[in-house]
Amino acid sequence: MNRKIIITGAARGIGAATTKRLSQQGHDLFVVASRAESFLENPDFNDIACPQFAANFAELDAIDELVATIKCHTNTMDVVINNLGTYSENVLLDVPRTDFSYIMDVNFRGPAYFTQQILPLLKNSPHGQIINICSIATEAPSANTAVYSASKAALSNFSKALRKEVNPQGIRVTTIHPAGVNTWNDPNPHGLLHADDMAKLVSFIVNTEAHCQIDSVTLSAC
Repeated sequence: MNRKIIITGAARGIGAATTKRLSQQGHDLFVVASRAESFLENPDFNDIACPQFAANFAELDAIDELVATIKCHTNTMDVVINNLGTYSENVLLDVPRTDFSYIMDVNFRGPAYFTQQILPLLKNSPHGQIINICSIATEAPSANTAVYSASKAALSNFSKALRKEVNPQGIRVTTIHPAGVNTWNDPNPHGLLHADDMAKLVSFIVNTEAHCQIDSVTLSAC
């Protein structure tokens, strides 16, 4: 079934792979990046025709403007994929003061607020769906990722509570907790997932029947 899908963090990595796969399936896509130039830097977007938007998810006003623009294109949305995020690895003593707010803003506050603002469009869909890309660090945090892990755990718990709130309205909420994804072209990618592994998983979740609620998936490489 053709669906209207918005993907944040769509210009590279997991988002770009997901955009490419869902585009090939014929879905109507709306893609968001933190910078408009990011789409020009990815040659895959030469072959993908869909509305492109840019927004700084650390700024709630920017999200308001984004949602207002999206509403000029459509009054309904079937799927929201909150993929945009930022990674930080540092011992706590070396975490810059600005990172405490920035990481939480981009990884939790921004996606949560965007979800709130886009929710009326999802309610207009007979099969509304929210997919939040979290991290395996939510379940098994490693050293030197205290602030990052906390931000992803916040998004994960937000998703759990939201699922109970909106499931009765027919809106599904799924969290994905991936281990390391090779989005930086590591020359020795053993033990890392590929971006398309995530894209295939997202595609599977998007294309499940409306009565199927997939709560959470953890994906790692063997």
